[in-house]
Amino acid sequence: MTTLAPRSAATGWRTARPAVVASAALALLLTACGGSGGGADTGDASVANITASPTRYGQTMTVTVSGRGLGSAVEMTVEGGCVDVTRVAGTSEDTVQWTCVVRALGELVPTIRNAQTRRELGSVKVSIPTPRVNMVLTDGTRSGTVVLELDPVAAPAAVNNFLGYVNSGFYNRVLVHRAFKDVGILAGAYTNTTAAPSVLVDKPATLPSFVPAANGLLNLRGTIAAVRDANADPVTAQFFINMADNPKFDIGGVDTPTGPVLFPNVVFGKVIEGQGAVDFASGVATTFDLAESLSNVPVTPISIASMIQTR
Repeated sequence: MTTLAPRSAATGWRTARPAVVASAALALLLTACGGSGGGADTGDASVANITASPTRYGQTMTVTVSGRGLGSAVEMTVEGGCVDVTRVAGTSEDTVQWTCVVRALGELVPTIRNAQTRRELGSVKVSIPTPRVNMVLTDGTRSGTVVLELDPVAAPAAVNNFLGYVNSGFYNRVLVHRAFKDVGILAGAYTNTTAAPSVLVDKPATLPSFVPAANGLLNLRGTIAAVRDANADPVTAQFFINMADNPKFDIGGVDTPTGPVLFPNVVFGKVIEGQGAVDFASGVATTFDLAESLSNVPVTPISIASMIQTR
């Protein structure tokens, strides 16, 4: 497969510049409570070191604490937004671990305390950046990278759902199964096989469906949205990327006779690089798929070669 050379939006896809990926910055901050090497508590539990794994929004953070007399004498709380705090089984008196799932941006502060006295023994600061996802679209001969930046503050449920699918690998080889010229592209419900690349194969959703709330974000050019159809079905794995401003897809919008029945679409992020690949995909030749009763199906299949959370 050849990498797409830069073209104008009218004739082809533009290749995106490689995304600069930065790991979550970690700054260790041990609070001395009775010793220069860490926190001590009247000769009982003491902490010598705390580390946190590099972590992205929506993923699991592991906090490792070393010291002495730890056992059941210490506990961890997290300031900022990390849910499902769980102590890892099988740790020792000298080393304990906790895990939690990051659900906030900015600074998180896991803090270790004496379980009885509640005295702080140490803490570590973790910086969580705005999540981004790289999506590679391909028609088998050309490819283009689309960089998506998500908004978990405005649309937490939709972002959490989308990242759940991204990080499970669900979207790899999923098709852009509908393309609407000057409107946008729809993906997330079908895949295909090497033997029959033009045949749509259902890809059932693997996570619980949900009904997202209105969040004030509009279906503007370059935004990505969770899809609900005209019957207001719950959101599953399908998403829509807008090629143009589409107010008819906003909450309360009205579809038109020439447009797809895909309202309301709940926006949860935007394209920050690679919009040219979306523009090309939305303008390809399409057909009506009799087996699935779908219009606007690309004649030449366009698939998601990969979808990866980069920060």
